[in-house]
Amino acid sequence: MKIAYYVHLNLKPGSGVYKKILNQFNCWLELRHDARLFIITRDEEVKNSLYSSNIREKVEVVMYPDGFNFSSLVKRLKALDEIKDRILKWDPDILYTRQDLYYPPIAILAKKARFIAEINTYDLAELWDYSKTQWLYSILTRNKFLSFCSGFVFVTYELSNKEAYKKFNKAYAVIPNGIKLDEFDTLPPNFSDDVNLVFLGQGSYPWYGVDKILFLAKNFPKWNFHIIGFSNTISEKDLKNVFFHNFLPREKYEEILKSADCAIGTLALHRNKMNEACPLKTREYLAFGLPVIIGYSDTDFLEGADFILTLPNNENNVNKNLSEIEEFVLKWKGKRVPRDMINHLDICEKEKQRISFFQSVIERGHK
Repeated sequence: MKIAYYVHLNLKPGSGVYKKILNQFNCWLELRHDARLFIITRDEEVKNSLYSSNIREKVEVVMYPDGFNFSSLVKRLKALDEIKDRILKWDPDILYTRQDLYYPPIAILAKKARFIAEINTYDLAELWDYSKTQWLYSILTRNKFLSFCSGFVFVTYELSNKEAYKKFNKAYAVIPNGIKLDEFDTLPPNFSDDVNLVFLGQGSYPWYGVDKILFLAKNFPKWNFHIIGFSNTISEKDLKNVFFHNFLPREKYEEILKSADCAIGTLALHRNKMNEACPLKTREYLAFGLPVIIGYSDTDFLEGADFILTLPNNENNVNKNLSEIEEFVLKWKGKRVPRDMINHLDICEKEKQRISFFQSVIERGHK
């Protein structure tokens, strides 16, 4: 099967999305499919990283300038037109992408290959917080993008049930995010007297719930809280037990995780008008053996798990459950999550399901 993976990618190398894309792509190659990665980006670091990676012979990158004004939009459209021509020349069976804003070249590509979109979030809610201009553009054009698709791959059941997608009556699969487990070793437990909690993020998204982590820090002054990938823009000078770290490469943040007793996942998904998720950072925590506190239903653990504390998905989920949080953290101190309890998170198992869905779309015989 010839699979073209087209992505509009501006998240840095080392980010969860960047790692997921490369891991997916490498799994397709391991499964002996003919795959090629087509990237448009404004980030030189993304381009340089891809062209120095082990898949550089199977990657094509087109750059465009930063900005969302008329001039930059014209140049972005030219970049999209160029990547379109490259994809058409390669002539894939499947064109796979992550849901993005609609651009006219999409219409041409969708007529030439079976076009499948990965739906990772409810875009209308997320774009509203990110950019009102992009939100308005999406409102006006998203139906075009989605109607051109031959199928959808949702990362959660909640997304698959939203009328905003169901109304298109497309073939679909639900495949939660996975992680390449063989790239992670279970970290040794922390047997020191200190209690350390860690949060991994990138940016300052409100659904992370960093404000709730600060509330925890106020209520547990003897615990240490490491917040990674988030600049300290919050005035909490009296919190001596909170340590902010800017974006760190894996080798740096892994050193912090080694001393952690417990990890903190997304605590305010309700702010994004969602209840279910499968974040890559949660899978990374578990791959390192860290138990996790989350504020949403995880698609891979809908029945719960002993090593995951699932708080209600509401604004008061932390301040109303302080005793439960304390009990969970202390119960898991000096322990790690057994690897055999999370084997189903391995990305190559997920990609076998994705490839099977691709094949089913091809067998339907229409684009």
